[in-house]
Amino acid sequence: MNPLKGLVSYFQGVQAEMRKVVWPTFPVLVQHFFSVLIGMVLATAFVGVVDYLFIHALAYIITK
Repeated sequence: MNPLKGLVSYFQGVQAEMRKVVWPTFPVLVQHFFSVLIGMVLATAFVGVVDYLFIHALAYIITK
């Protein structure tokens, strides 16, 4: 098979699959965006608290 034909066939397949995609409406997109944003903030806060606790626990252990 000619590499150029394979490449053209690949992009034709990509184009066909992209036509099948059901894109979200704007309100759904905004809702999902804020859901992800809130999840990221909560996960970051959790990791920060755990890090803070480990740092202070380790400092306590080392200074004893």
